[in-house]
Order: sequence, then structure tokens, then C-alpha cells
Amino acid sequence: MIKRMMLVIGLSLGVTPAFAQDSYLDDIAKVASGDNQYAENGDSTGTYMMTPRQLEIAGLLKLDEKSLGKNGDVWSSATFKDNQFQIKSRKDFEGNKKAQTYYMKKYMAQAMDTFPGGKHDVSEKRLAECVWYLGDYGCKRFLDKGSTGNKSVDDQVTYFIGGNK
Repeated sequence: MIKRMMLVIGLSLGVTPAFAQDSYLDDIAKVASGDNQYAENGDSTGTYMMTPRQLEIAGLLKLDEKSLGKNGDVWSSATFKDNQFQIKSRKDFEGNKKAQTYYMKKYMAQAMDTFPGGKHDVSEKRLAECVWYLGDYGCKRFLDKGSTGNKSVDDQVTYFIGGNK
């Protein structure tokens, strides 16, 4: 509870937790986009290939659930919230690497906060990479059960996060 309160207070003050500053960001950027801040793949975008849902969790977007995915474009259902980076579109987001890192750290801080400390024998860096790759639920399942239920995904995750070290 105290950890969560400190995290909320820290995020509201614009402070990111120590793990959010680790080198996992560089590793994810290389794997996700080749460190290309303008990269796009379907709905994913930017250096870290963030999805609109991740950006909603991080506080940049509000998605309209009623029109979500109509015409095959999730971005058309997104409203950008007022933000310190003056981002008002997907292109604005892609053009601002500092904002991409800021919202990635906010997203990861929230996702990482769902893991109880010490339960899994994995470094914070590898845990962060697993969460980015599978999401918090998928990573929990992978670490708890040793599998996502899909061998090819398991092989990719194991390769990407380098096992449990």
C-alpha cells in the first residue's frame, strides 16, 4: 500500500520510479522499432511501439469505447488529453521522442506496480521487458505457469527477455 501511494505521489509530481530509468527502455526501443521514433505498425507507434490502449493507461489518450476500432482505425476513436508536450495527434506523438519516453515510463510504472516484490526470480529489467512484450496479465501468466499457452510466443518471450535473469 505504501509503495503504491509513493508511486502515485511520484507520478503526480512527474517523478518516475528508479526502475523506469533502467536500460530496459533502450533494449525495448531496439527490438520494437530499431529505435525509430516515427515507426508505425498497425495501431502501434513510436520508439516503443505503444498502442492507443497503453497510451490511455499512461494518461495521454481517452478512447471512445463505442467507436473503438470502427473503420479498422483505433486512433480515430482517440481524444488527446491536455498534456505538457502539446501532443494533439499520432504524428505529434511520433515527432516527440521525449514524450514517447515519458509516457512509456508512466505506462510501465503502472504495469510493473501489479507485480508483488520477490515473487518471481527475475530482474526488474527482465520483468519490465516481459511486461512490455506480453502486458501485465500475460507476463504474470508466463512467469507463474512457465507458459503463455502458445509455444511460439513462449519461445519469443524467452529469447527476448533472456530467460529469467
